[in-house]
Amino acid sequence: MIYETGGHFVDANQLTVTLPDGKVLAVRPKTFALLLVFMRKPQTLLSKQLLIDKVWDDVHAQEKNLFQAIAEVREIFKGKQVIKTFPRKGYRWQLAVSSLIEADFSQTIAAKQIGLTEEIATLPIDKSPRARLKLKKAWLAVAAIALAFISALATHYWPMTKLEDKLTTNTVLVLPVRNHIAGSDHLWTYYGLLDQLNSQIQPPSPLRMLSTEFVLQYIDYLNLQRQYSNKDIHKFLQLLKPYASVVAELAGSVGDYQLSYRLIFRDHEKKGVLFGNDLRALSTQLATELSRLLGNDQPDENEARQDFSSTLMATALDYKNDNQCQQAVPLFKSALALNKNNKHAWLLLAQCLIYQHKYQAAENELKQALAYSTPSSPLHPRLLHWLATSHSAQGEFSQAQDNIELSQQLLQSGQDPLYQAYNWQVNGHILAQNRDFSLAQEALDKALALHESIHCPVGQNSVLMQLHQLFLTQNNYAQAKQALDRATQIARDIGLK
Repeated sequence: MIYETGGHFVDANQLTVTLPDGKVLAVRPKTFALLLVFMRKPQTLLSKQLLIDKVWDDVHAQEKNLFQAIAEVREIFKGKQVIKTFPRKGYRWQLAVSSLIEADFSQTIAAKQIGLTEEIATLPIDKSPRARLKLKKAWLAVAAIALAFISALATHYWPMTKLEDKLTTNTVLVLPVRNHIAGSDHLWTYYGLLDQLNSQIQPPSPLRMLSTEFVLQYIDYLNLQRQYSNKDIHKFLQLLKPYASVVAELAGSVGDYQLSYRLIFRDHEKKGVLFGNDLRALSTQLATELSRLLGNDQPDENEARQDFSSTLMATALDYKNDNQCQQAVPLFKSALALNKNNKHAWLLLAQCLIYQHKYQAAENELKQALAYSTPSSPLHPRLLHWLATSHSAQGEFSQAQDNIELSQQLLQSGQDPLYQAYNWQVNGHILAQNRDFSLAQEALDKALALHESIHCPVGQNSVLMQLHQLFLTQNNYAQAKQALDRATQIARDIGLK
């Protein structure tokens, strides 16, 4: 079967693609298999898993294999928008595809065939020494061209040859996104967010993005690990010497994401952090922010203030995530001095103070934050939750319960299931302290169901440990063991210590 799309002819028998100018390209088998899947299902959204299963059914494949093959297909159809990426959903072949019978294909291609191959095909059958010499020269010429073509492919696909042909001082490098969220649901972000950012960032001319395909080759060459170090980043930069590099990290929880970034230039860097509950929206937001930073050498006063605040927040969050709350607190306070409406700064500051058992200081900050907030703000219920947590930690259960109820009332529409679960956990703790064990178990069961609904293994582990303690308090050792066994299995699965 032969398919025509965008002026290219895809020959399923020969594993070749004939370009509009008549040149024929041999394609790697797996890349060609992927291309055939698209030819048979054009203009249809195909999931990543379906593509992996169809193409790599005989081997264990990773997402990077899919990204590599997609990059190679895009290279074959250079200049045409052939594959559209739908973040977290899959890919779609954009062009129309038609099937040709081989006779029609041969007639179409015959008119385009030029060069030495045509000359050889039309040579008369003559066994004279002169004819044999002419034929030998022609084949030598073809062999030379083939060798040159193979060398060109090697230069294109093997990163350590002729870097100056691929790289200039005007490149922007995006490294894989380091993920700090436990569990397997976010493993895709390592390559997936890299690919999304590469397609979404719009650098100003003459800057250009280094392709995902190109970066993947260097990842393999340097044997880059998922939790790569600053030393590994330095190796990348020394080798590629880009104009700017993007290092992003994902932290937080399901539905409470923190996407921090470093934009590293040769003589300085810029930092920031974005918050949200939707990774696709966060990726787009980050790409927009990076595009702005790449094209804005002289920000105005407001932009400079915002950039400084972003740097403070990112640095403080790094300290907090490294359990260095003492260093994080003054930075969060500095960010608040720049903008009292920075509710994420209030929230993270209060969390740090609670982790340090400075409950009164946390309450003071949270009450100020609530004064600057309104009930319609998405973070208002979260501020109330942490105020309740502080009260509960001090044994002030009545005040804690009041704030939990206020928080839950604001979340009744079904929004923010993560904090609904957190609220039920605090509620369960209060009820257990009041020895109302039946209602406590009911509250914790609701919390567990919510954590399961959003695939939050850390939350599930936390609730199961609460249930374990609740059952022990009632001398119900069988159920206590069941809860502990489930919690232990989850911890083992996601690598919790």
